[in-house]
Amino acid sequence: MTDFSEASILAFFAGLPRQSPGSAEQTAAALSLLPELPANARVADLACGTGAATLVLAERLDAHVLALDQTPEFLEKLAEAAAARGLSERIETVVGDMANPPIPDGSLDLLWSEGAAYILGFDAALARWRDLLKPTGFAVVSECSWLVPNPGIKARTFWYSAYPAMRTVVENIERAEGVGGYELLFTHALPPECWAAYAESMDQALADLSARGEALDPEFTRSLRKEIELFRNTGEEFSYVYYVLGRR
Repeated sequence: MTDFSEASILAFFAGLPRQSPGSAEQTAAALSLLPELPANARVADLACGTGAATLVLAERLDAHVLALDQTPEFLEKLAEAAAARGLSERIETVVGDMANPPIPDGSLDLLWSEGAAYILGFDAALARWRDLLKPTGFAVVSECSWLVPNPGIKARTFWYSAYPAMRTVVENIERAEGVGGYELLFTHALPPECWAAYAESMDQALADLSARGEALDPEFTRSLRKEIELFRNTGEEFSYVYYVLGRR
């Protein structure tokens, strides 16, 4: 078997239906919690990956959607999917950094980001992105959050290593409202089946590689296997939570 390079690891994730747990139905459910946006709304999906959420936004909103990601391979997949659905005119793909997106301050009606704010830190991401919103703008940001105050040992062991800054929903709301300059409108948590489906997609991708006589870096593969095991058996201890926010 041949070890994969970093580029091939990116190709592995590009081949997944999504780069984090979720579904089109859950994106639509979070979107439905927003007040009605103006006609021809300006929308940005930051760290969009291959655009699973972007496509939902473009289909359901009267809007132009800027889809930004730092990985060109992800955006190529999005462009192909947008063309297949007849959405190319509604979606603009941009290679860029979500910490410094090429978006004028005060220009967005809606900022969307699923499963990526943790890279900057939830607080830092909200603070950076607030200025991009119009005074009447909204942000919908999903963040992996503890749903219970005392999670079990398996979940604690994994997340204290993978994301030690993870907080409870209440703590994140307090930070968004107290420091981030937002008003919380709603929260919406991904159900366990989204995690199970994401685990299955990773497991199938690993099986496909093995069938072709190929392999990722062994250490990386072991970390994926740990994720798959945990995500298949997750219950109600943690999840990605959509924080639906209005600029204050």
